[in-house]
Amino acid sequence: RYEPELLLILKNIMQNQKAIILNPAYTLLFQSKGMLKILWDLFPNHPLLLESSFEPLKNKKQIEKVVFGREGANSKIIEASGEVILEVGGEYQSYKKIYQEFVDLPSDGDKNYYQAGVFYAYESCALGFRRGGLILDNSSKFVGHTVDN
Repeated sequence: RYEPELLLILKNIMQNQKAIILNPAYTLLFQSKGMLKILWDLFPNHPLLLESSFEPLKNKKQIEKVVFGREGANSKIIEASGEVILEVGGEYQSYKKIYQEFVDLPSDGDKNYYQAGVFYAYESCALGFRRGGLILDNSSKFVGHTVDN
């Protein structure tokens, strides 16, 4: 349900600096792509993880990301041969890099790629999708949907 009055109240609270909303410090762990490497080290070859390293992977198609990058900025898709097939610029070029095994995201007939995300507020509470190009960036769109039983 859409509550436009609530959004206006929240906007007023923020603009008048009556409240400051901060993410807890532990959310940096979830925002850091460095967690991908830590998880891979803890659970190597787990079927729900992709190989991740702080060094380029040998003989594998991979994506280079920056540890604290946002919205696909400074990402590169690199073939096993080392050829860069897609690169997105950005402002995070000096950040530490992480290399992750590449897999195609699900796509539709119009070559839109989709990424699912689970949202948590103490427990999983929502499922969302982003749609965009081969590297999802700040131009990707959130896809509205419903789940019917």
